[in-house]
Amino acid sequence: MKAVRILMMGALLAGVMVSGGCPLLLVGGAVAGTAAYLNDTEATVDGTVEQVTEAAKAVVTELGLTVIPGAAPTKVAGNVVARNSEDKKLEIDVKYVTDTTSKISIRKGFFGDQATQQQVMDKIKEKLKG
Repeated sequence: MKAVRILMMGALLAGVMVSGGCPLLLVGGAVAGTAAYLNDTEATVDGTVEQVTEAAKAVVTELGLTVIPGAAPTKVAGNVVARNSEDKKLEIDVKYVTDTTSKISIRKGFFGDQATQQQVMDKIKEKLKG
């Protein structure tokens, strides 16, 4: 426990030194990271990770986005990364929930774009229904 506390203090001290002694910069960075995470559009849908990942790829292709090649989905996780004409990234993460359901998390850009994310989510749900 004492070693963890020493490591935490060392990390904090290093952060203050790097930020020129401004602790607000450290706090602001932590808040920005949290805000980006909170702007994801998430839902649990019917479909295996493989089915949902393939549906997500099809949807972003239909929307005219360029799919960036990545690892093939596994039984527990899938990921689709695409970019639009303005080079904004759209990332879709798919995680295993049960044998017949998966959790989707969608984010456009760093801070998110709820309208675009919801549009993509709705289209994925439509595609999964058949």
